[in-house]
Amino acid sequence: MTITIKQNSLYKGCVLYLVIPILFFFMGWLKFGVGLFLSALLLSASILFLYKVKDIIKNDNYVIVSKEYYITFIILFLFLLSTGNTGFVGSWGVDIPWRNAIYQDLIRQSWPVMYEYSHSMLCYYMTFWLVPAAVSSWLYLGEFGSNIVLFLWMYIGLLLIFFLLCDLLKPKKEYVVLITILFLFFSGINTFGLILKGILFKPDPLIADLPARTGWAFSSWHISGVRAVYIIRTIYLCLADIYNQFFAIAIATLLFLKFRYKTDIFAFVGFLVLPYSPIGCIGILVIEILEYIVFVFQSKESESFKSYWGQIFSSVNVLALFAIVPIFYQYYSLNFNAVNLLTEKAGAGFGFLYVPLSQYNTLRISLLIVYYYLYFGIYARLLYKDLKKESLYWNILFCLIIFPFFKIGSGEDFNFNATISPYLILLFFILKHLLNVLDTHCIKKKDLVLVFCLSIAMLTPIIQISTSLRCAYLNNTICYKWTPWSDSLLQDSFVDKRASELRNFVTDNYENHLFYKYLAKK
Repeated sequence: MTITIKQNSLYKGCVLYLVIPILFFFMGWLKFGVGLFLSALLLSASILFLYKVKDIIKNDNYVIVSKEYYITFIILFLFLLSTGNTGFVGSWGVDIPWRNAIYQDLIRQSWPVMYEYSHSMLCYYMTFWLVPAAVSSWLYLGEFGSNIVLFLWMYIGLLLIFFLLCDLLKPKKEYVVLITILFLFFSGINTFGLILKGILFKPDPLIADLPARTGWAFSSWHISGVRAVYIIRTIYLCLADIYNQFFAIAIATLLFLKFRYKTDIFAFVGFLVLPYSPIGCIGILVIEILEYIVFVFQSKESESFKSYWGQIFSSVNVLALFAIVPIFYQYYSLNFNAVNLLTEKAGAGFGFLYVPLSQYNTLRISLLIVYYYLYFGIYARLLYKDLKKESLYWNILFCLIIFPFFKIGSGEDFNFNATISPYLILLFFILKHLLNVLDTHCIKKKDLVLVFCLSIAMLTPIIQISTSLRCAYLNNTICYKWTPWSDSLLQDSFVDKRASELRNFVTDNYENHLFYKYLAKK
């Protein structure tokens, strides 16, 4: 049985998937008048966006769902199930105990979520959970039932990403399963890094006993007592650890690829990510800004700079700016880490450089070069001949090179999350090239090298999945709810925790803040 999906229905579904949770935040966390006003702005921006792209996403363009797609649906389902983050199979990732506690509190507590015990307010990028949390609350579901709802919400997001990718690549039906596997198991060539590390230094076990152990990450070190962690997340790791951020980043990135020549909707696409992932939003906005600069300088002499300013400040972009940015800036500025960043507290470890330039000794520079080469340099070199005149190719490489030098807050999350968007675009270029090779039957030596590298790269997510399953096996359970900090057992809630234990998720000084005083629902 085949099913046809209208292209405009697909893109409407993607916009709704990102917009509806934001509307839940507006109406659930803000005063009624404020929430209604911002909802009207965002809905207006969404309608205008779909109107502006209507000529690109026509009713007569379809995605034909054949039997190969049904095989893919099963693969996507099993892959998502293997992440363990809904408590069904495998082991929870390092951050999942915290995320699960937030999700359960969103179900059990009234919005905005306040904790009487710690006299604090939940302040985190939790927009992704709002729809499944509301549904679970309305249906009075327990933890198991609410996790089913969350899993289904994630599965819908994964299907949307898959359909967007297929719409962009237009693969023949016999290549659909191959594209799915390459997408899910894409990674850097970490195995070569591990071999090199094992030869020069102490080798690490490939499959560890705990899912947080990064034996697969050859570029995770301490150099002169200072952390040197350079990692680009695999699709598996995105789903296993930061799924609340990943879906919005991935969908927005693919929307950008579809409409990359329409600068009058750039900001709308980028700002949709902000409620889900501030750092992910920066990653995609940097790419859009770079592309915009290229378009301006490549424009014909007859096209004035004024016309380009008019495009970037289009009604869609301006409405999205005013609907999303001010309110989420105020909300995020409540967060403890954001307060330290904005006030630049001395000695708190905050700043914009990952490490001072003086820390870049021979070992760190060598590690960074190997990281560059094995994560994306080899791929970039193999694609160079085909993409050397493609501005987006150079822009994503620029991002992947400079992002490791910066941070927001006190950890490595900036590089981890900001690189998701450019890395997905690199994957898109790889898949597009391979489909062209398969269609033309013109296979060169570099294509064989690319296939070999992709095959080796697949070992990384396989190792990550194996580590998760091994952890559950060693603990004699189907799903092991691992808590990395045993002295701070979460018990699926923050209600009995002190604010000092939850600095990344709550604020204990919210009553005098503008957001709480004038915007938040009491």
